Amino acid sequence: MSPHCAVCRFPLPAATGCLVCTWDRDPASVPADGRAWDLRAAHLAAGGDEQSVARLRDALRGTRASDDEVTAAGLRARPAADPGNAHALAVTADLLRALLTGELRTVAFLCLLPDGLELHLADVNRFGIARLGPAGRQWPWHDLDPALPADPLSRRFLLAGGIGTVDGQDDPARTARTITAALPGLALPRGCALVLVDGVPGWAVLRGVVAEAHRRYRASATLVYPLAGPARAVVEALVRQSPVGRAHELVLLEPATDGTVFLHPVPVFPEGHRVCDPIEFQIYPPVGAAVPTSLALVVRDAGSRPSAWEPVDIVTADLSPGRPARIGVTLGADARPVYNGVTTAPAALSWPELIRSVPRTLPARPVDVLLAVELCDGQEAGLRLALVRDAITAIANETRDTEWVRVGLLAYGQHSDLPDGEVLQVVGPDRPGAVRAAADGLTLRANRHDYAAAVEDALAAATGATWRPGAGRVLITFGSRPPYPRVAGPERTRPCPAGRDWSTEAARLGRAGVRRIAVWSDPLWGPLHGADRPAGERVAFAWNLIGADGRVPLADATVPLLLGLAGVTFVPPNAPFPYAAAGPAVPSTTSTLPSSTFRRSA
Repeated sequence: MSPHCAVCRFPLPAATGCLVCTWDRDPASVPADGRAWDLRAAHLAAGGDEQSVARLRDALRGTRASDDEVTAAGLRARPAADPGNAHALAVTADLLRALLTGELRTVAFLCLLPDGLELHLADVNRFGIARLGPAGRQWPWHDLDPALPADPLSRRFLLAGGIGTVDGQDDPARTARTITAALPGLALPRGCALVLVDGVPGWAVLRGVVAEAHRRYRASATLVYPLAGPARAVVEALVRQSPVGRAHELVLLEPATDGTVFLHPVPVFPEGHRVCDPIEFQIYPPVGAAVPTSLALVVRDAGSRPSAWEPVDIVTADLSPGRPARIGVTLGADARPVYNGVTTAPAALSWPELIRSVPRTLPARPVDVLLAVELCDGQEAGLRLALVRDAITAIANETRDTEWVRVGLLAYGQHSDLPDGEVLQVVGPDRPGAVRAAADGLTLRANRHDYAAAVEDALAAATGATWRPGAGRVLITFGSRPPYPRVAGPERTRPCPAGRDWSTEAARLGRAGVRRIAVWSDPLWGPLHGADRPAGERVAFAWNLIGADGRVPLADATVPLLLGLAGVTFVPPNAPFPYAAAGPAVPSTTSTLPSSTFRRSA
């Protein structure tokens, strides 16, 4: 029988030092080397838990180790990066890709851990996503060798190579042989490749077990990854590095210029995208839909009709109509989409029911909308300007850059703003997207303590606007102060420099068939006395006439309400799907697949 190493108790070669702990046969070094070897095993067994190291500290050989020795031993016990891991990871990635191509049915991960063996199986679902199956089988080391200590920490210490002062822990080679002989049969399914995960690198007793497991189970690769507990999270992370095998596309509505409605699938998780990488996309729930917005992810064959598309997941999202929404989505551990930034619920309608509810056509009616907005600074001026911008954005999304709706912008201030210049900025009428860019450039102007704003200039500009024949005509005026009077009166407010009569301009608009809507807020002047009283009396009268076809308090005004009053909503109440948001493309990451448009199935 070969002699045993005095430090680690493994068999000692005849003519060399120990091949396990590198003891050089010097008897004088045994006390210090034995303590260092045990300290190393204690740190491996503790897995970074200082309290566990402290529990083992008094069971080590030799004199009690100092704090500095314990710390230094912990640093030395950290396993170095395994040079073969890069190759093993590449092999694992190839195996997971083989799941997607059908060359393999299953990839098994057999994990050697501080407390035993774990087996996890990965396969691919019908949507082309690799996923980890339910919790796999486990084989505790104590079941493979009942002679091991019952205490988990003492058992780990022995398997890591520790000897200590406990009787019976003097033949680690016997323990290794017993566990190796008891390695279980795995009964893996056909078409399966196995990856071994060595979660116990440096554990002296289990070193030979790892090698035997690689040979016996014909492992395609061995990954070295120190683990203190269960391996499922690590294996799951490996599986989630795999690419998406079939593009997952979000179904959107896309009306053509003639109003014909198409279903437009846009790649959210393109083929080849890593499963673990999150995605963001931007959508627009159209005003007019009275049902919750449905988010439908589908996979499909090129050229197939919507009725043949296969839904991966359908949920309803709690979204505000008329407001673009940016939504994050990831594929969870079960390969199902997980949405972020929005509240979702399972859809009540099936895929066939949803596509049957898609409208065949939308009313492609032309509408010209002018938006007049007061730029005078004040308590609610920022809210007013933001509402104008949001309304233009919503119109741009509703019309999908068609010629259905043209938008004009009339931004007015006070005649005291620019004594030698214009107080009115006119943009359009034009496509909503172009006007939205101009609205972004508007800035508020300081209030000159004037009891009026140049509404009459905006009304005159609207009267002279180029309205399209046959188009609906709408003017929405956002403001608080009344127009300037035509002539000077007893009040201190100056008259309109051009002598315009705002009531005459408002009447002309009405005769021209322009629907006049006002979004008004109180100028908050407080009590007016003496010569200023006519300005206060003019407020209510003027805004009632300016909003002759609808007057909405600013506090109650919403984008859906304004679009409804303007007649620029197009989808029917049961329209289930959103539009792509005008502006940033959907999705926000670069797609590797061309998107195709398909007509709604009959």
